[in-house]
Amino acid sequence: MNQENSILYQLKRNHFWSGLLLAKNTINQKFDENLTNAVDYDWYFNLFFNNKKISFIRDSLLDYNTHENNISKNLLSSLNNVQKIFSKYDFTKLKKKLLLNFDSHQVNLSYAWIQVTLGNYKEAIKFLIKIDIETNFFEITFLLGSSYAKTKQYNCAIECFSKIYKAYPESVECINNLAVTKFQHNSINIDKSVTLLKTALDINPRYSDAYANLTSLENGSYSSLIITTKPLRETLIHS
Repeated sequence: MNQENSILYQLKRNHFWSGLLLAKNTINQKFDENLTNAVDYDWYFNLFFNNKKISFIRDSLLDYNTHENNISKNLLSSLNNVQKIFSKYDFTKLKKKLLLNFDSHQVNLSYAWIQVTLGNYKEAIKFLIKIDIETNFFEITFLLGSSYAKTKQYNCAIECFSKIYKAYPESVECINNLAVTKFQHNSINIDKSVTLLKTALDINPRYSDAYANLTSLENGSYSSLIITTKPLRETLIHS
C-alpha cells in the first residue's frame, strides 16, 4: 500500500485504525457520530472523496490494546456500519475513475471484495470471473470459493479450496472452508471434515471459525457452520 493505491486496499478492508491516525487540525474532517464503530473506515473515505492527501509513516509509534470488550469485536455491528458507509459514497462513479489509473484486474478485485462484504455473492462472482487468476491466485480463488459456497455451488467451492490447499497447505481459512463445503456437499464426510478442522487448529489454535465449526460438528449443530468469506490478515499490526 502507498499513497497512490491505498484506495484499492481500503475497498477490500480497513487498513487504518483510528488509534494509529494523527491528522493536522487543518484537515477539519469530522468523524461520523452516527456510526457506532468503523468510524475510522468512514473517515478515510471522507478524506479520499474530499481530495485530501494521505501520507504514511512506517514506524510503530504506539501500542494497541485488544481485549474482550473492544467494540470492534462486535462483528455484526461492524458489518452493519460498513454497509452504511458503502451507501454514503458514489463507488460506482469512483470505479470509472479508478479504471483510468489502475489495471482493470486490480479494480475488479477490489470491487469483488465490496460485494462479498455486502453479502452480494452472485455479484462478487461476476467481478471475479473477469479477472486473470494469475494476477493474484490465492485471493481471487479464495473469494470465488467462499462466494460459491455462500450460493450453495458446493462443487465449485470445493474445487477452489482444494486448489488453494494444494498450493498453500498452511492456509487455515482454506482448510476451514474446505471442511465445511465438503460436509455441506455430502454430510457423510463428517469424519474428513472434523480431521480438516483439527488440522487448521493445530496450525492456528486461535482461529475462532474453525473452533466453532469443530464444536458444531461434534455437537450435531450442522446449521451453524461458518464459512470464512475473506482471507485472514497475515499480520494484525505493523511490527
